[in-house]
Amino acid sequence: MDDGQIDSEIRALKQMPMPSLKDLQKVIMEVRGKLSLITPPTFVIQGCLDDPLYRASAQVIYDNINAQRKQLKWYKQSGHIITLGKEREKVFEDVWMFLNSLDW
Repeated sequence: MDDGQIDSEIRALKQMPMPSLKDLQKVIMEVRGKLSLITPPTFVIQGCLDDPLYRASAQVIYDNINAQRKQLKWYKQSGHIITLGKEREKVFEDVWMFLNSLDW
């Protein structure tokens, strides 16, 4: 794919109506405003190969929740669908360890 094709596809995409995108942005802003209401133990996971916007979101979630017990873990070889990526077994293990560390 060359630069001309990329530019052409971006222009076409910008012209497409996306009413659901505005709805999604609204939901994201509502949830972001309520992060401080999250108090249960929370384990935030994020792939380092994911889009920068998603990487930033992981930190926003971690910084704004009010859980006394919280952890943010980064996976260097993982992208957006972290549970299907190269490090999925490590993700499963880390989630298991986090859950087992809680007083149920």
